[in-house]
Order: sequence, then C-alpha cells, then structure tokens
Amino acid sequence: DGSSDISDPTTPSSRPRIASLAAIGIPVAGLVTVAVMQAGSPGELLENAKDFIAAAGDAGPAYFVLAYIIATVALLPASVLTLAAGYLYGPAYGTALVSVSSTAAAAASFLISRYAARPVVEGYMTKYPKFVLIQKA
Repeated sequence: DGSSDISDPTTPSSRPRIASLAAIGIPVAGLVTVAVMQAGSPGELLENAKDFIAAAGDAGPAYFVLAYIIATVALLPASVLTLAAGYLYGPAYGTALVSVSSTAAAAASFLISRYAARPVVEGYMTKYPKFVLIQKA
C-alpha cells in the first residue's frame, strides 16, 4: 500500500517540534546578531567578552561553555571561540575548556538531531522511495 512508519512533518504531532526548534533558534540567532552588531568589530567583541568573563568571576568558564555550545549548535565557526579561549584563559586552561565545550556541543548537536530534527528529516525522506527502503532495512 506504500505506507511507511516515517512521520510527516506537516502532521499536527510534528508541528510542536518544529515550533520548539524555531522558538530556540530564532532568539539565539537574534542574540548573536545583536552581540556582533553592538561590538562593532571582532576585536571589540573579544574585549567585551573578556570584560564580561572577568566580571563573572568563577562563573566565567560556565558562561564560556554555554556560549560555545550555543554557537556550535547555531553553526557558527568554533575556531573563533577556540582561539578566544586561549586568549581569555591561557593555552593550558583554554585547551581544557575547549575540550569540554566541544564535547558538550557535539553531544547537544547529536541530541537535537536525534530527537528534535529526526521527525522533520524523516518526513522529507518519504518523498524519495529509496530513502524509505533504507530506513526500513
């Protein structure tokens, strides 16, 4: 009969997932845009980040990890943050912080793709019979 167990992204049950992705992604993109626009230049942005982290005290590394995760999930280049970690925290502590941050960001990206984005991708796959067969295999 050609039916499959792959969900359609236009069904009412999939719409809340799409809405929740948009509810997270749009504000994050907006915050990143505002931060870059207010800084004026990458150098100013880095100095602002350094001042914020210095003012945060012991919570500074936690903010850095959170920013790294958000930036990575939002598909921003992590190399900039990696270099910033070395500048802000020094080579040894910066390397350790980036190692933890990148692992957490990879885990977050995996979980988002596995549980939030999968139904959407599966819905698009139903248009291509070969992908449906691969999914069933």
